[in-house]
Amino acid sequence: MKTKTVLFTLFVLFLLIGGVECEENTPRYEIYENHEISACGVDDPLNNLQWLKDQTQKLGKLKGLFTILLYENNINSENYFVESYTDSKIVEYSYQSIYNCKGNKIMTKGIEAPPSDEWKKFFKENKKIAEIWSLKILLN
Repeated sequence: MKTKTVLFTLFVLFLLIGGVECEENTPRYEIYENHEISACGVDDPLNNLQWLKDQTQKLGKLKGLFTILLYENNINSENYFVESYTDSKIVEYSYQSIYNCKGNKIMTKGIEAPPSDEWKKFFKENKKIAEIWSLKILLN
């Protein structure tokens, strides 16, 4: 009887330890979504611009730090979305892409070269309005 109790106790301990191990190896993440903003002529662009909704769903399946910021042109009030990515394992690897309201990528910058004059001009002519979406993978 004592042997069965000891074996049962060991079995339960192995299950508990195994459960904790699996839990720690499961990726954890934080998602931030701003649905209280209007851009590109729609309320809640995260849900009402299909290309942006598709993009956040695609990015949500990757590992790394992603941020999508809303920018507005200082002169004509056009909106743009700036997507930033930093690799979760190689922090030095990152890129940024700028999209217009239709979802067309108009510019990209990686770490391989200094910013172009066109890139610098964009950030002089446009101001950041808000962060509208981000995904952060929490590493174990």
